[in-house]
Amino acid sequence: MGEKNSQMFEDNLAALRARFPALAGRIVSQAEPGKCVVIGTPSGFPTLTVQTSRGEEVLYHSRHDPRREAIRWAESPGIRESSRMILFGQGLGYHALALLMAKPRDYLCIVEPRMDVLRAAMEWVDLRPILNHPNVFLLCEEPPENLYRTIMARMGEFLSTGFDFYILPAAARACPDELQQVQQEMDRVKEAYDGMLRHIETTGVRTQEHLFRNIPAIYRAHPPSVLKNRATGCPALIIAAGPSLNKNINQIASAVGHAAIFSVDTSLRLLQARGIEPHFVVTKDASDLNERHFQGIDNLGKTLFVFDPQVSPRLTGKYQGPSIFLPHRCRCLHRHLPGRHLTDDDVLPFSQTVALAAFHLAHLMGCSPIIFVGLDLAFPPGAGSSHAAGTALEAEVSYTASGEMVYRRTEGNGAYREQVEMVRTPGVDGGMVPTSPIFYECIRFLEGLLAETGVHCVDATEGGARIEGTEIIPFSEALERHLRGEWNVWSMLDMIRQVSLPKVPCSLFKDLAGVVEDGMEKSRRGLEAISNVSVRADWEEVTCLLGSLQAIREEIEQGFQLYEILEPALERLFVTIRAPGYFALKSDLPSQLRLLDRYVHYLSEIHRVASLFGPLLREMGGKE
Repeated sequence: MGEKNSQMFEDNLAALRARFPALAGRIVSQAEPGKCVVIGTPSGFPTLTVQTSRGEEVLYHSRHDPRREAIRWAESPGIRESSRMILFGQGLGYHALALLMAKPRDYLCIVEPRMDVLRAAMEWVDLRPILNHPNVFLLCEEPPENLYRTIMARMGEFLSTGFDFYILPAAARACPDELQQVQQEMDRVKEAYDGMLRHIETTGVRTQEHLFRNIPAIYRAHPPSVLKNRATGCPALIIAAGPSLNKNINQIASAVGHAAIFSVDTSLRLLQARGIEPHFVVTKDASDLNERHFQGIDNLGKTLFVFDPQVSPRLTGKYQGPSIFLPHRCRCLHRHLPGRHLTDDDVLPFSQTVALAAFHLAHLMGCSPIIFVGLDLAFPPGAGSSHAAGTALEAEVSYTASGEMVYRRTEGNGAYREQVEMVRTPGVDGGMVPTSPIFYECIRFLEGLLAETGVHCVDATEGGARIEGTEIIPFSEALERHLRGEWNVWSMLDMIRQVSLPKVPCSLFKDLAGVVEDGMEKSRRGLEAISNVSVRADWEEVTCLLGSLQAIREEIEQGFQLYEILEPALERLFVTIRAPGYFALKSDLPSQLRLLDRYVHYLSEIHRVASLFGPLLREMGGKE
């Protein structure tokens, strides 16, 4: 094998430093690959052998043509079609390079368990197509939970399409222990993914209706991009409603004039009761319970109403003053809203909670530091309150002997009882504190965001869960250290109010209704064709019918307009039909009858959803 190309390493290092600076720092300190041997091949592309912890040698790539081997792998069925994937093992990078050459990839997360392998790859192969790719994420010798955080940061994008996990066989042989840990994290990811699918299955129709009914509110609101870098260097104070807020709610007035103040919906009434007018109030939950946060609040004054369009249209109808819309996770509808197409700056990362949505907005504005107060993401170790006193969500929390948490509210119309699994997580005081699975995921998610963005974040909650990557100090110290400068945030926001807003196009709802009604008619035609087939149909008759149904499906999916418009309501169906070979036509009659059942489900679901929303859009069009 010839001499290493030192310039190759420097070029790769520059690309790595631009995308993954922390990893670049670790790779520089990595000694020359001691347990990796790069050897030549007849093709001219080097291959790699590594020594395992047990002293065994593992060949990572072909001895003859490793590049050709990787290309064949990337073109194999299943892998070729996958657009979002996690790859365990990079080796010299041939497989990842082949994946990126084969077709555009929306997401590729590479987990290389050995730093010496990555160092060898950077010394011998041009990895810049991988390292410069905006949709590639690289993890190397990191705690297994970082994989979970990295994937969850983009989970909102995966729900409709899913994701695939592939293992480089040589990496599995060389690093079996690391693979086992990664597989455990992937099991957690799958569990979270399945939970989200169950959620959208039960809430998809309601979310869809809210999105449609909130289209007028979207047009009279500004997109997030209007706030980009509007408050560079200004501190942000995000006021959540955890039980620790009781300790310092009366100190928050001291931050007025010294920070951009974000209230989550749950804490708004507490601030208003103390005469504090936040610059923003953020809300995003589609449930009816969410409206309780705003009961008795008829006027937001100068506060900007920041909303996810999935919230109840009664809220957006109630507050018609200055507002910002946060594009919903299902954002394809915006492609059909002239004047409301989204820019890259409008598409904020997925937010599991209102506080995270506020964090993303503050980060877009250029705020620094971003200070949290009341962000417990945990509950009192003994019995106690779930939220700050006086909030709509305040409930009693207790714990069962079997390790579950019980939420109980006994007064008024909101009385309820709920029992959920209890999880323990490190607390700010050094011990372990109880939390819920949802809050646990939020903690890990936020930690991943902080590691990825490098945002200076201060946790001044004075209780609850520890969030790695934050500066943990009491709120009084945060006031003294970070909230002393004068900032006139209202004047910044006044400039936003001067930005003109587009009008709802006259034919918008009729155009949307036309697409939906067309899908309803085509699905009806398909179901009618199925109903006309005899229960004793023979192979030839079923084959002919399946050909007709395939043609109808292709008509429905042409341009994907129907799916884009009805994305929340059809999202679960799309996940189902995306399974490899779901609509594959086979020659035997039993397989064809199973495929016919799949078409019945597909067409019935489209007809059901289109029948719900075609009339609604037509009705809304009549009001234009």
